[in-house]
Amino acid sequence: MKELKEYLHQLPSDFIEQLEQFGVVKNFEADTEILREGEYVKLVPLVLEGVVKVFTRHGDKELLLYYIESGESCIMSFNAGFKNSPSKVFAVAEENAVLLLMPSEKVNQWIKTYPLLNELLTSSFS
Repeated sequence: MKELKEYLHQLPSDFIEQLEQFGVVKNFEADTEILREGEYVKLVPLVLEGVVKVFTRHGDKELLLYYIESGESCIMSFNAGFKNSPSKVFAVAEENAVLLLMPSEKVNQWIKTYPLLNELLTSSFS
């Protein structure tokens, strides 16, 4: 597996050091559940490799909201982590994926210190 700085070379080296210290890089096999609806978000994902599907439920139906690809994060996870509220979505690896899982309390600090993270999260929203 690549080192974090290879995935995130555009970020300042001091920020990458913070991500290495507090984040967790984890592999997920295809069809693995990453986030459950109703669960509190303590770790905000950033996809390094692969694709993740984000769904919601309406009655007994699952509704696909969006896909998260390399270099993108889940705005719904970020929002739930920021507000310390239960997730309204669930996420599943569409294919084998490598994710950086960032502690939500740190993300809240980092978006103030590192504007590039804020840009990355808001670009995921659009």
